[in-house]
Amino acid sequence: MGASDDLQRMRVADLRDELARRSLDTGGLKAALVSRLAKALRSEKETSSSRREAEPQIRERERGETARGGVDRTTTR
Repeated sequence: MGASDDLQRMRVADLRDELARRSLDTGGLKAALVSRLAKALRSEKETSSSRREAEPQIRERERGETARGGVDRTTTR
């Protein structure tokens, strides 16, 4: 069973709640709500994936700045 099957099984009220939580349009028929939420979930997944890919590069850059006398962002006061 895929994500779209899961969305199809959701009640319209729940679909609208999920869309509202993401500040998306909550109007329309169930098919439109499912489509809109599926698109938002794909976008969130892609964003999350690209962030995970960038994290090692960011940490490496920060380590390099610290080694060169730059700002140490890993400690708190």
